[in-house]
Amino acid sequence: MDGDPGMPVPEIPQHHDPVLDIPQGHDPVPEIPRVHEPVQEIPLRRSQRERRPAISTDYHVYLGEADYDIVIWVSLMRLRVSYPLRLK
Repeated sequence: MDGDPGMPVPEIPQHHDPVLDIPQGHDPVPEIPRVHEPVQEIPLRRSQRERRPAISTDYHVYLGEADYDIVIWVSLMRLRVSYPLRLK
């Protein structure tokens, strides 16, 4: 750096403090009075639409895996394929 003529090095005075003075006091914030107005009661409106059930009546119920033990049936079919019955 010493031999580089293209990079001038600025001289910084010894008493120079780069930290700005931070004010220790603060200005008091003016308190704004709050006005409490009474809340007006608004009557609630009920819907005039005809109420229908969420689940319609024309649906089909299918057996779930818990209702029909398919695991046993599949296991038996695999066993039957693996070990076919031999009739004499």
